[in-house]
Amino acid sequence: MKDFAGIEIENRLYGLITYFVTHKLTDYSKIKEYAHIYFQKQVIEENGYDTVLQLLILFPKKIITVDIAPDMIEGIPHELYGFSNFHIAVSVRIQARLDLLRNFDTIKIEYDDHYLFVAVVGILHKACPENYKEDYFVE
Repeated sequence: MKDFAGIEIENRLYGLITYFVTHKLTDYSKIKEYAHIYFQKQVIEENGYDTVLQLLILFPKKIITVDIAPDMIEGIPHELYGFSNFHIAVSVRIQARLDLLRNFDTIKIEYDDHYLFVAVVGILHKACPENYKEDYFVE
């Protein structure tokens, strides 16, 4: 799959024009015009965090996001947490009809006994296929 760009719609950086990395990134000239660089999960799984660290150092004004699965959190190198422009997006796939929940219902993510994150559905951002229609491939 080719790298692509578009408007970020899935996280706190909503609205930023973003370069989405889908394979090992070796040509940094492609990313210069983008304020936000988003590494997809499979890129981190296959290549680790070396490129992420390089970009954080070379481009301190760019926001660098890594999309990871929950079991990848502990593998994030500690030095990355020292960069204020480093952003983590943890993707949790739930096989359920969450669209049936009402705005005043609650979603809880439990990660240990009595440790959880809680959000009311009405304050969550929802994304759907139509939100991605403006994405484009980058040569």
